[in-house]
Amino acid sequence: MIPNNKDLSLFWNRWKSIAAVKDNRIHVINPDIVDRPGPRIVDGLDKLAHIIHPEVF
Repeated sequence: MIPNNKDLSLFWNRWKSIAAVKDNRIHVINPDIVDRPGPRIVDGLDKLAHIIHPEVF
């Protein structure tokens, strides 16, 4: 089950000392895309690339 945004927000807000949490830089990718081997991994890598280097796109 994929947690909803509210649940994820509550989970991560416990660690406000982490820079990514403090700066609201937590990103969620559907685990079905990146955790299962197969052709969809390319879609997951594309999503990660957009998150890590948005200036390239």
